[in-house]
Amino acid sequence: MQQVSVWKRVRANFIAACQEAQRGGRARQVNKVWRYLEESGLQRCAERLCADALGRGGETEAPHTVPANPYPALTQRLRQIPQRLSLDKLSSDEIFTRAVSFPTTPTAVRHVSGAKGCSHVWGLPSILCCVSPQEMGRYRWLLEDVTPPLSKLGRHSPYTVQVGCALSGPCIFSGGLLPASPVPPLDLLQTYIIAGPDPRRALALYARCLRCDVIRMRQQGCHRVLRVTVPADDKGGIREEVCLQGSGLEEAVERCLERGGEGLVRVECVWRVDPQGTQYQGGSKTYCLTVVLIPLDHQQKERVLSFPQCPLLVLCCSVFPQQAQAEAYARAHLPPHAGSDVDVFAAVRDVIAGRLSALRLPRDALPSAHLCCALLLLSAQTHTDSAGPHTPPLETLAQLFRFAHSPAARLWVLRQHALTLCQLLQSRPAESADVEICTVLARQLQRLLQDYVTESDSGRSWCSDSRVSLESLRSRLQAVCAQLAQGPGDASLTALIEWCWSSSVLECQLVSDFLPSIPILSDLMHRTEESGGEQSALWEQELLYNTPRTVELRHTGDTSHLTTRVSQYLLDCAVDQCWERGLWTVLSASPFPCNPYPSLVQEFRLSSLRMCLWGQSDAEVLKQVWPPGGPQPCAAEGPLHCGPGGVGFGLSSALRASHPGRLEDCLRRAQSLQCETQRAGRFKVRRSTAVLSPRAWLGMVSPFLCGLQVVEFCYITAPPGCLDEVLQVYAKLVLAEVSELCGREGLIPHTVTLGPGQAWRMQEVSAFPTHFLERFIDALRQGHPVHLQVFQAPRGGAEWRFVPLQKCLVLYCLHSDGLAWLCLPHHDPLSLPRAVFPSLDQAAFHLRTAGRDPLRGGGLQEVMSQLDCEITDSFLRREILQGYRLLALRSLVGGRDPLAGLLEGVSQRLRPAGVPVCPGREPAEDTGTDLRFACALIQGLFELCEEEESSEPTETAIKCQGAIEDMFEGFSWLLRRTLQHPEALAPPGLWEAVLQGQEAGASRTAWVRCAVVVCRAISETLSHDLHSLCPRVQALLDRLGTAGERGGVRAQIRCTKSAPADSQPLPPPQPCPL
Repeated sequence: MQQVSVWKRVRANFIAACQEAQRGGRARQVNKVWRYLEESGLQRCAERLCADALGRGGETEAPHTVPANPYPALTQRLRQIPQRLSLDKLSSDEIFTRAVSFPTTPTAVRHVSGAKGCSHVWGLPSILCCVSPQEMGRYRWLLEDVTPPLSKLGRHSPYTVQVGCALSGPCIFSGGLLPASPVPPLDLLQTYIIAGPDPRRALALYARCLRCDVIRMRQQGCHRVLRVTVPADDKGGIREEVCLQGSGLEEAVERCLERGGEGLVRVECVWRVDPQGTQYQGGSKTYCLTVVLIPLDHQQKERVLSFPQCPLLVLCCSVFPQQAQAEAYARAHLPPHAGSDVDVFAAVRDVIAGRLSALRLPRDALPSAHLCCALLLLSAQTHTDSAGPHTPPLETLAQLFRFAHSPAARLWVLRQHALTLCQLLQSRPAESADVEICTVLARQLQRLLQDYVTESDSGRSWCSDSRVSLESLRSRLQAVCAQLAQGPGDASLTALIEWCWSSSVLECQLVSDFLPSIPILSDLMHRTEESGGEQSALWEQELLYNTPRTVELRHTGDTSHLTTRVSQYLLDCAVDQCWERGLWTVLSASPFPCNPYPSLVQEFRLSSLRMCLWGQSDAEVLKQVWPPGGPQPCAAEGPLHCGPGGVGFGLSSALRASHPGRLEDCLRRAQSLQCETQRAGRFKVRRSTAVLSPRAWLGMVSPFLCGLQVVEFCYITAPPGCLDEVLQVYAKLVLAEVSELCGREGLIPHTVTLGPGQAWRMQEVSAFPTHFLERFIDALRQGHPVHLQVFQAPRGGAEWRFVPLQKCLVLYCLHSDGLAWLCLPHHDPLSLPRAVFPSLDQAAFHLRTAGRDPLRGGGLQEVMSQLDCEITDSFLRREILQGYRLLALRSLVGGRDPLAGLLEGVSQRLRPAGVPVCPGREPAEDTGTDLRFACALIQGLFELCEEEESSEPTETAIKCQGAIEDMFEGFSWLLRRTLQHPEALAPPGLWEAVLQGQEAGASRTAWVRCAVVVCRAISETLSHDLHSLCPRVQALLDRLGTAGERGGVRAQIRCTKSAPADSQPLPPPQPCPL
């Protein structure tokens, strides 16, 4: 595609502004601007940006497909530019040259050298040239401490045992190719060289030495052994955890060695780095074995057996602290003749390439960079001769060096520190030493993150959404460390796991921004992604807004014609206006920013959300919100109305935004929770059930049935002074109702919540009914909300998931004289404006009994005051979607025309929240709605998984096992589609990172909880950008940080004005700053 002509219009406008400035005598400033534009390449960037994002058209007459919203693709490509600039400025050539040119001294053994002037760094010369001897000196005490002394090995004549310990993995490059802080996990490699006549006896001896070494580390007390894993298959892909009791570890090791696989025994640990215990570091210890078979017949030659099968990999990826250890290992595995033409490292390169192909980006970015560095350095070792080492490809190595020092790589290391702390907390630390280690690790992690935040503030390449995510991570980690200061527990472990998953979103974004500047890694990123299965119509039922939209630009095959069509398409999408606004923002700064692209990225993100939300005018959307006909008043019952199609009864505020077909389905589901009213002696009992909005708005303002909120009003008429007896009767009625629902087909009662921290599972209710009755009555007296959580199983057909039903229990104690009543746990003035009853009789009875005429006088004032409080509290709790829904309810409750009320009071807030308003229309809403639906779906699935994985799963859960599997499969598919949707603005590769958590063998419950965290992290950045499009709402949110201003906030909520219905979604460009 040629240069898009739309930018000629932008350039013409800008030139005209500059000429006007020249006529005004500001030529020097104009020249400064032009020079800045040339140096930063802003205008050239715009033309290349569109050409790359929109692709190239064919030369024949055919439709050229482009996205309906071009901004997500433009944003993703634009945000790679500031990271490329920051990589170029990250370090000088002089620093890189010093990092890869540490001098070495050869030894008498081929391919073994030592760091010049040092006695503690030995290994392959091409590796040592990138190893910092100063950093390696920090671990001398650790290596000496974890190496078993020869006196502990014992005598095993005629066998001899040599043991050595070396540093391995990315940590060997700390202070060289990698930054000195934070340090990657400390991976140690312990080598055993056993010489003797019988290989079986040698293997058994090695297994015994290994077990003794692990026990010694545990008993020593300096280091913390987390777990021991032994390969369970030939390739080492499946590992089993073993315990140290009895001979189980020795038997597992011998089985592994007899299979002859590539896997090695691995012990995950927390290392004490110094003898004082001021620093701890996570890592591992891997064991490898070399058996030298000495024949009894002297005429036979010695044979060498090695585990792993490629023993030179140890020499190529490790740094030995002693010369004797390195030379002994090299003599055992390298050919003795220096003039051999055999490429001894060919097998090593194949193994490293195989490991590299098994890694997945962006999650394994730093390990991939480490293996690429090893391959490059190993290629230099292959050409080593007596004249000197061959120079590795310095350009590629320099790219990897800059990436290793980038924020993306450093965040990966930070996450490894957090994961180490998670593993320690999962081991249930109870001893004082373990608690001390937890405290030290938490302080280290907090200090490292603070340094990371400080450096990010000094940089100019961070985009606005990344800064929002980083600030959220910092505040959440502070809360976790505060919890750990009180002592390790389940709450701090859960919070830290959620922090790790939340940080993975930022990590994926940073890596995807940096990778295009690292060709050797970006090629790995383009590997074919795993398919999530065929798209089934079963899952499509819930994806009304999740299909990416495209536009076909038909052309005649002429390049100029296609260019014209694309230019018109960009003008229709107002890309030129977006770019101009970005330019004005950059050029208005004084001085000009050294990296202008983060400001442009934010402008493109906002334009993506504008186009997503305001693709249609408010008037067009509202025509699709209201059902035809609307609710009709019931003349005989005052303010009561009948819903559209004769379904549902209640006030107009509850019915106005209800879809007739979906409302009927909601009421039918609510009736499945009804039970027959039992006799209550001399008391008269009556019940009614209602569905509360916004659930009643399903199909209109609420696109998905995330869960159904049902309220059951129980009216007990009794003489005055019988409250205790009434409570006893009501509690027994509820207990009987719970028992009946437990035996009902298709329902899984989950919990009965009796207030904060009082969740009773069904097994507990059945086992302790008397105690449950007492707690239930106490909860009512104390005013705690009481509700029953039930899951409704799929009913066949197009349904595939469980629907969570929450049944709130409310008691009205009516006096027989009809003059007064008492409501427990409390009377909610919002219940009637939100309630939709299945019958007119139930609605009329509730209105006569406890309605207080909520639409007039004091009743209306009470409702509006309660709404204002709940709106404020929702924003304070950052429950943004609930706050917008309450704003919509407030507008509908008001005495004005509902349509005008929604336009005046809600439209500006409702649309930017990402709340779709009509499920049948083409998707023009943001994917944040799908994220919220996924979060709600996950919550239900999480509770079901907990029920399934509990020690005593319910009989109903066992019967519904197949349906639970279908729900889990459908959820995985929906989550993949949502995270990969362009308008979600999620980082590339995030779904693959989430999928790895599922494939890692974690429990289903843990994986579902992590998916919740990922969705919330993306929603948080989306909400931040969305609110910046609504200045008045953003001002409210900014003021909510001060508790003393709640009254002023509530007043401002009542008088907030909306934008005119005909307002343009894209504001006009600002005046030229010249």
